Amino acid sequence: FISRHTSRLPPRQTGEISLFAGLIKCGECGKSLTIRYTNEKHPKQIYSCKTYNAYGKQHCSQHRVEYDTLYRLVLNKIRECARAALMDVAGKLSDTCEAEQKGQREALERSLAKDEERIDVLEKMVLRLYEDMVAGRISEANFNLLMEKTQKEQAELKAR
Repeated sequence: FISRHTSRLPPRQTGEISLFAGLIKCGECGKSLTIRYTNEKHPKQIYSCKTYNAYGKQHCSQHRVEYDTLYRLVLNKIRECARAALMDVAGKLSDTCEAEQKGQREALERSLAKDEERIDVLEKMVLRLYEDMVAGRISEANFNLLMEKTQKEQAELKAR
């Protein structure tokens, strides 16, 4: 920024570089507005039309703006744009967080439904195992072993 800024205009007599040098144009003739000081008791920095300053009112009317006023207007606009950008970023972050939370909630709901289905299957298995033991299709030892595994899995699923 500084190298481009310094190329627009050489430093003034005080050595400082005008912040808006080469950026402000006259609305009537299109020439640059140059910085100068007013001839008042307390001089103010103003930007005024280069054509008017060089050739007088026959070539262009006097257009001028105080440096402090211009600086304040530009700074307020920058702040306004920065606030809008921050609000936009905050809104996008909020939307992203909500989407992530929704995705997590949906994943948890799917997992819960899957666990509930598995618990139902295990309960049916217990009934069939009991029927198989009573009918003599499996031994009591195998029944106890399978029941222990089934009950352990049920307890784990219900703990989630």
